Amino acid sequence: MTDREACIVLNLISGIGTVRLNALSAAFGPPSAIFQQSRQVLSSVQGIVPEAKGGLMAISKLSRTVKSGKISLSSGAKPIP
Repeated sequence: MTDREACIVLNLISGIGTVRLNALSAAFGPPSAIFQQSRQVLSSVQGIVPEAKGGLMAISKLSRTVKSGKISLSSGAKPIP
């Protein structure tokens, strides 16, 4: 997952706004690194609500599945001009 993709996904997670995204980035660095963290590590970030942690973990699991090659997020569709 690229940093751009990670930013888009983070903005779709309920409970993650600008302040929490900044807190996560301060703790872990680039947005893509956030999804490489364990539930325990994410729980250590102050101000991250339980619903947001659940969303982060779900996306993290999906990201690992994509990396393993078991699924692809690419639809193969051409972008609309």
